[in-house]
Amino acid sequence: MVVHAGKKDDHSLDNLLGLCTWHAAQKAALEWEAGRFVAIKVRPSDGEKKNKS
Repeated sequence: MVVHAGKKDDHSLDNLLGLCTWHAAQKAALEWEAGRFVAIKVRPSDGEKKNKS
C-alpha cells in the first residue's frame, strides 16, 4: 500500500511511503487515535458552552 508521509493533500512522490497492509493499518490507527485525542481536548465542555451564551 502507499500512504502519505506528511500532508494528506500532497501527492508528490517525496511524500508517499510504500507499506505492507499491516503497517499501513497500524499507521492509520495511530493517526486516528491522535486525531481523536486532539478533537476531545479542543472541544469545549457543555459548561463552557453555557457560560459563553
